[in-house]
Order: sequence, then structure tokens, then C-alpha cells
Amino acid sequence: MAEGGAASGFALREAASRFEQASSRISTDEALARLDAASAEAEEGGEASLWKLWPAITGGAIALALLGTWAGFAFLGEQPQLSSPAAEATASGVENMRPFVLVSFDDRATMAQITRSLQALGVEIESGPLPGGVYRVSIPAEDGTTYDAIAAKLDQDPLVGRLVIGRRPPN
Repeated sequence: MAEGGAASGFALREAASRFEQASSRISTDEALARLDAASAEAEEGGEASLWKLWPAITGGAIALALLGTWAGFAFLGEQPQLSSPAAEATASGVENMRPFVLVSFDDRATMAQITRSLQALGVEIESGPLPGGVYRVSIPAEDGTTYDAIAAKLDQDPLVGRLVIGRRPPN
């Protein structure tokens, strides 16, 4: 064991002497200059790499937020609605599928005269005036025969200028 300890002590002294010889070849000023140069390169590389990475980090955060939202909706079993069902039905006109005709009235007729005439037939103005002075008049009919009869009476009214069939229910 004494031999192993003496051998390792000898190897340690030999390594220390080689280190002294290697370090004595470089002056202190040269070592400091090398250290300053290495530090400057590291600082320049560090700033540039951060400026290059920020778009990827921001994009990743946004993608992660969207993925989390999608996963939350999937977990809850809900679909996001962009608008209310009532607004969609109004925009598409699906809910308002009552029978109607488009009517233009005599220019000399007053609104009071038109209202009385329509009430006598059991119909009413639903909307208007639309472009061209046309009104949408709803027809209370469940079948095509009733619709045709009411539309014919309305067309015969002297206050009606022109009548165009709108939505007619099936027979």
C-alpha cells in the first residue's frame, strides 16, 4: 500500500510540474485578453439568440393557449357559438317562413285606408316598405287553397297596385 501511495504522490507532483510549465508559457496579460475576448463573444451571441427566439416563444404560448381552449371545449363537450340561434334564424329567414305576398299600393292611398283594407281581409303588413315601395304582407293560411283565395281577394282590392306571390304553403 505504501508503494501505491508513493506512486500516486509522484504522479501528482509530475502533473503539477507540467501545469506550471504550461501556465508559465502564457503571460497574465495574454490570459486576460483571451478571457475578455471569450466573454465578449458570449455576450454578443446571448443577445442575438434571445432576439431570434422571442417570436418562437410568443407563437408557442399562443398555440398552447388555443390548444388548451380547444381541449377544454372538447372535455366539456361544448361547441362555441359565434352568434345566438335567434340571430342566425333571423339572418337566414328560416324561422320566419309564414306565407306572404309582396304588395305595392296605390300612390294616392293613405296608410289608414291601407290598414282598414288589410284588416278586412285578415292580413297584416309584416315589413316594408322594401326597395321599390313593396310591402311584405303575411297571409294566415295553412294550405295553398286558402292562400290562393286570400291572395285573389287582396289582388282585387282597388288600393293594391301590384301583388307578387311570395311563400305559398303546399296544398
